[in-house]
Amino acid sequence: MMLRKPFPFTGLFAAITVIAATGAPAPGETEKNAAPAAAAPRLVVSRLGQDVSLRGLSVVDDRVVWVSGEKGTIALSTDGAKSFQLRTPPEFATRDFRDIEGFDDRRALALAVGAPARILLTTDGGTSWRPVYRNERPESFLDGFDFWDDRRGIAFGDPLDGRFLVLTTSDGGASWTELPVADRPAAFPGEAAFAASGTSIRVFPGGRVAFGTGGTRARLWISEDYGAHWQSRPAPLRQGVESAGVFSIAGGGVGGTGEWVAVGGDYRADKERREVAFATRDRGLTWTAIVPPPAGFRSAVEALPAALGGGWITTGTAGTDLSAATASGFRFLSVEGFHAVRAAKRGDLVVLVGAGGRLARLVAGE
Repeated sequence: MMLRKPFPFTGLFAAITVIAATGAPAPGETEKNAAPAAAAPRLVVSRLGQDVSLRGLSVVDDRVVWVSGEKGTIALSTDGAKSFQLRTPPEFATRDFRDIEGFDDRRALALAVGAPARILLTTDGGTSWRPVYRNERPESFLDGFDFWDDRRGIAFGDPLDGRFLVLTTSDGGASWTELPVADRPAAFPGEAAFAASGTSIRVFPGGRVAFGTGGTRARLWISEDYGAHWQSRPAPLRQGVESAGVFSIAGGGVGGTGEWVAVGGDYRADKERREVAFATRDRGLTWTAIVPPPAGFRSAVEALPAALGGGWITTGTAGTDLSAATASGFRFLSVEGFHAVRAAKRGDLVVLVGAGGRLARLVAGE
């Protein structure tokens, strides 16, 4: 179904461009911002390859960054996203890796969408990969994963037999256990999730985890016990068609314990600004529309580190926006749109990835 292949791109992976710069754009990098305010953060845009759609992104720290996408693309940076080395598993060159989780420059997990559903693990910096999860059902489709720490994580996928697939690991992804069918979240007919940015599922301290859905219904599913039991709450984002719903969620405050933001909309109407961004302070019991909203459909949202002014960044095919606080709304940052944005787990680096092998770093204004 279309939920599984939003806004596809085609093309072959090209030679990896080496980027050498810090604050200012390096040769081959460009700034594409719309009337930036003084000292406001800005995007420094570069390219990893040609016509390769990148959606998987894991910023481990200010040095280590993993990215992934179609054509089996996996790449690793050890210099803060200034240059990358290709780490594509040759035997999986036709797969689309929509999510990736890095733990350091040696260990990472890559999630492949489509059937058979696969999760791969490397412990040698991507020199070799081995499958650690496989689901042979032709309708299987994984949407994303996230980790509480280096050992405990969770993945989820579109409904099988009317219930969302949920997997958990307690050994850093070396093995995965499927939640019993009876305990899995029950989907409405036509309800599914989006594998657009790897951020439709997020974990929070204390075993809390949430994922968003769309299609006929947009909902926020929440577990307070590491994914063992679930409850749902309606989400007010655009819904009712298979191309609309909750595409990304993020939490602010220490460890995401404060306000949550959900973004999405309809990717087939990516300039439409209605029902694309909402905030909640009570885990989805009540929602507040963010006004002004982003300038269209958005597939990813992330809380910004204090070094970049705090607040939020959101991106999608129609552009990128910043918000100092949800009460003051979003302001348009750039016409340059991306699929995913992530901040460093440990550090201040913020990276975006998108279509055509494009990447960007969000850097402090001067």
